[in-house]
Amino acid sequence: MAKTINKLFKIEDDIYQSCLGLYIGKKEKFNEYLKNLGIPEDMYANGIGKCIMYNGINLIWIPSINGYQAMGNLIHELHHFACNLFDERGIPITVENDEAMAYYKGMIFRNILKKLKIKITQ
Repeated sequence: MAKTINKLFKIEDDIYQSCLGLYIGKKEKFNEYLKNLGIPEDMYANGIGKCIMYNGINLIWIPSINGYQAMGNLIHELHHFACNLFDERGIPITVENDEAMAYYKGMIFRNILKKLKIKITQ
């Protein structure tokens, strides 16, 4: 069984100058953190992952980073984050320019893996 981390990791974005907080741990602890930040209760986590962008606060919550399902949850929430960030920056996502989104999500994912010291080998 995987150990619960209950920790916030700061993920830097040098392209769009945003900062993403990645919280890995128990949903109840994450929701307490949100309450302390003054984030409305209707934005609290209630599933197996959550992306929150509120008043300049960018957060993703996942309960664990262990296993295929957890990685899938992280990538799912990263998609929400990237779409919201591009929308905030006025960057439309279309078939003609979706390559920018793909590269951006890849960069953020690599930054997360580096921060968490996760090595993926071939």
